[in-house]
Amino acid sequence: MYEPEHARAALAEIANGMSVRQASLKFNVPRTTLQDLKRGIYELDSKPGRSSVLTRDEEQATKTFFMELEDLIKKVQYAKEEVLLIGDLNIPMNQKTNKNTK
Repeated sequence: MYEPEHARAALAEIANGMSVRQASLKFNVPRTTLQDLKRGIYELDSKPGRSSVLTRDEEQATKTFFMELEDLIKKVQYAKEEVLLIGDLNIPMNQKTNKNTK
């Protein structure tokens, strides 16, 4: 792994006439990396791989949404289990609630 500062210094030396191979050896940056940077195939501070579709804020909002949805689903499943258990007791419908009906 190389430091970005070393790659910047190597690129500066290359711009001043040093060969890519010599700069690679001097600054301990892979030769192919320097060649790619010199050709503009990618930028020094760019992340490898495909670019993200969502921004970090959108990704966090999506994560929060699905975590809240998961909690809601668990609550609904728990409530459904309670209804099924009450149904198994064969209690008349008007007695299933805690409200006093007159």
